[in-house]
Amino acid sequence: MISLATIQEKEEILSLSKRIHGLKEDDLLSYLTLEDLSLYLLKEENLIGFLCLRKSFPTAEIDYIIISEGKEGKGYGTFFVSEILSLLCEKGYEEVLLEVRESNHRAIKLYERVGFTFYRRRKNYYEKPTEDALCYRKELRHV
Repeated sequence: MISLATIQEKEEILSLSKRIHGLKEDDLLSYLTLEDLSLYLLKEENLIGFLCLRKSFPTAEIDYIIISEGKEGKGYGTFFVSEILSLLCEKGYEEVLLEVRESNHRAIKLYERVGFTFYRRRKNYYEKPTEDALCYRKELRHV
């Protein structure tokens, strides 16, 4: 089930977010409270993953997607991103952007599988380690 996160779920989200660099408690609170940011959860009995979204209508940007260890490679990421894309399309968004570390092959495959296309490289964008960011976009088709 996909839902918007609430402040009551903060600790559960923080526990899962330890797998990434950059999503600190202050950042998380921004996603939970600011109008142009959203944090969606994917849950069954427990939290499977979360997706942070930055919205500037008619464009949205995926900032983070995290799937819990043990659930990776089982289709959850593809399902989650596809559902978020459908939701954004229903709300009238026209384009979704994201960037990913060049070495994150699993994420790149996921994004390409759901229809994102590469459009530019940001040299030395990431730190620890220094690495290029690959920028992807997907145009949303309204039926």
